This record gives sequence, structure tokens and C-alpha cells, in this order.
Amino acid sequence: MTDGMRWWRRRESNPPRSADAALVAEKLFEYLDTPVHRVAAEDTIVTYEPGPKEAMDRRHLPAPECRRVASESGSGRVAPNKGTALGYPWRMLNVVLIVVAIFFAAVGLLFNRLVGLRNRAASAWSDIDVQLKQRHDLIRNLVETVRGYATHERTTLEEITRARAGAEGARQAGAPGGSGAAESHLSHGIGRLFALVESYPDLRASDGFRQLHRSLVDVEDKLQNARRYYNAVVRDLNTRIQSFPDLIVAGLFRFKEREFFELDSAAESAVPRVDLGASS
Repeated sequence: MTDGMRWWRRRESNPPRSADAALVAEKLFEYLDTPVHRVAAEDTIVTYEPGPKEAMDRRHLPAPECRRVASESGSGRVAPNKGTALGYPWRMLNVVLIVVAIFFAAVGLLFNRLVGLRNRAASAWSDIDVQLKQRHDLIRNLVETVRGYATHERTTLEEITRARAGAEGARQAGAPGGSGAAESHLSHGIGRLFALVESYPDLRASDGFRQLHRSLVDVEDKLQNARRYYNAVVRDLNTRIQSFPDLIVAGLFRFKEREFFELDSAAESAVPRVDLGASS
């Protein structure tokens, strides 16, 4: 340690009075004038500010380790370079902005994924709704056709008519769970209706019945495909809503789980194949 450093450390514990301010600055100059300290103090500035009793020009010099030289009436202090002092807060601000940007990007990604699944589920249910309406119309026409040949089967036909009305009401309510139960009940009625038709060869041979049967079989096939697609999309949506981190976004934006469109069994919803080869 140089003599100047020892002197400075001694003086640091006993800060100089205003009368010694000039001597403090000179000793500080001597200490910092060595090549090692000049190189080490590139980014800092020492400013000597005289007290009211001293008329001394302000001096600026580099300093390696000193952070404060103070006296009661005057002070010489080391201040960080402005660029260094302002760099830390700006770096912290940049980090905060990056974190916020990543957060909003992640939230946006999860939100868009949930919206996509919700829209797909709504679109799939719209397809089912169309198929159900067509199914109900065909069943109504089929009942009227059978009524013309089997007038004494009034009780069975009325039961099917009531089941169809219940299924149509559930469809209009837009509740997949209620529609599934109503359609299953209606499917049981259709099975009984086609079992009844087997006893009327003339009915089976009529062009009107044949056309209705083919149309109903086609609608049932389309309905099964639409039901499978809808349930697959709903499963994906519900899984996302229940899983982390999607559940946080789902809670914030009030995404709701959707009901599945389930029938008692796939076989019950299928239209029984009737032997249309018989003729009167």
C-alpha cells in the first residue's frame, strides 16, 4: 500500500475539516496518479466541491475505490459515470418488459387455442342440429305413411309421435345431454315402428316408404359421423379446460365445459334394415 493510500485510509476515518479540503484533494491526486489506479478508475469521476469558505475551482479526477470524501463544510465525492448509473435501471426495465411480453404471448396462445376448440365444438353441434331436424322430419313423414296402411296401430304411432315431439323440443333447447336422452327414446320407437312394418308387405313395397327408409338410413349415418366428431372436439376442449396452464386462462375468460352428445348405444340409433324386396 502506498503512502498516499495509508494517509487516505487514516483520513477517511477522521473526515477533514474545511481548512484541510485542499490538502485532501492534493493527497488524493497523489494516490490516484499511479498507473494502476488510473486504469482502474476509467468509469468514475471524483468531484471536489469546496465549502463556502474556500474559493477553489472544482476538480475532476478518476478514482478507483473511493466512494465518498466528506467534510462538514465541503466535500469531495466519487460519483458513478452517468451511463453506468442509469444502465442498471434500464436493464431491469428491459427484463421486466421481456417477461411481460412473454406472459401476454403465452396467455394469447392459450386463449386462441381454447377459442378455436370452442368454435369447432359449436360448429360440430350445428351439423348435428341439422341432421336431427332432418331426422325428425323424416320420422314424422314415415309415421304418416305407416298410418295410412296400419290404422289400427294407433297406440304405437302415437307413442312415436310423442317421442319425436320430445326430441324436437330438446333439439330446440340446444342441450346435447337432453338431446341424447330424447333421441335414444325416439330410437326405441323407430325400432318398434319398423318391426310393425314387417307385418305389412304392401307398405314395404310402396315407393313412398322405400324413399323414406333410404333417406332415414342416410341421415342416421351422417348423424353418427357428426356425433363422433362433436364428442372428439368436446373431449379435447374439456381436457384443455381441466389442464394446467389452460385452466387459468379458462377461468379468467370464463370458458365452460360442454356436454357430450351420447346415445344409449350406437346400435340403438341406427335405423333397422327392412327387407324391401317383398311386394304385394
